[in-house]
Amino acid sequence: MISPFFDYEGRVVSLLGRIDSSHVDVLADQLLRLETESDEPITLYISSTGANLIDALKIVDVMNTLQSHVTAIAMGLVQGAGVLIFATASERLILPSALLSTTGLWTMPGLEATPPSGFGSVGVHPREDLMVQLEAQVDKLSSPKLSRLVREAVGSPRLFTAEQAVALHLADAIAPRRKSIEEPKPIRHVR
Repeated sequence: MISPFFDYEGRVVSLLGRIDSSHVDVLADQLLRLETESDEPITLYISSTGANLIDALKIVDVMNTLQSHVTAIAMGLVQGAGVLIFATASERLILPSALLSTTGLWTMPGLEATPPSGFGSVGVHPREDLMVQLEAQVDKLSSPKLSRLVREAVGSPRLFTAEQAVALHLADAIAPRRKSIEEPKPIRHVR
């Protein structure tokens, strides 16, 4: 499910938990609403165990149309189609303890068996049609190395620590820790 957290003034949205088709429109609406107000940067916090690929591609399409710089910050576990959404951002930061997992990236629940009527080209199974669409999205990713790693996830799903994600260019950098809070100044009692 997508968290209802939306900080309009701070231009912050979040994607938390499994991406559900009933919540995809909410996130898309939030991103588009921020885009229409200003071209200021948008921050997307993401911790997701994945999604139906069709739903994830809706978010990817919206992110690809935005003129605003989108910084995605991975926290906790970002898995499967959540990795594709994370990889689509203009800038990708990962928190020190976060993990990226390509497990489940290519799964499409509901499309394993019978193709829905009227979906895709004549004679083409929806899964094949979606794979072509997904590969086109992967080719748009910011780095050729990132595209290659996402493509390789088909055969060998992997789990990456923050350091590994940066080294492999799945993330741009490890997000800096917040500044330490200064020691409070002693209270002076006035007599």
